[in-house]
Amino acid sequence: FWIKGRQFGGKESAKGKIAIVTGANCGIGKQIVRILNEKGAKVYLACRSLENGQKAMAQLAAVGCQIDRLILLEVDLCSFASVRNFVDQFKERETKLDILVNNAGIMFYPKF
Repeated sequence: FWIKGRQFGGKESAKGKIAIVTGANCGIGKQIVRILNEKGAKVYLACRSLENGQKAMAQLAAVGCQIDRLILLEVDLCSFASVRNFVDQFKERETKLDILVNNAGIMFYPKF
């Protein structure tokens, strides 16, 4: 089957865009951060562990990412309080969000 919609050809610019990537400290998430940064976006790395996030930031800097457009914030997606705190911190810094990549794995969900 074919999904209709815009195709990503790799030449698009993300200059001036604001992005959040969850699970950004390794694997697919870290590579998405790298690509968005290369395309010009300001990227928030939403990581459960600041220590692991800082390691990812160092690795991204080592491969040429512009560190001034990478911001590390802590968030545990299994905690509503942590998510609220993350959102508050983001809203203090930004007035818009252009790109949200929900990449983090979650092992359980709370009862409502």
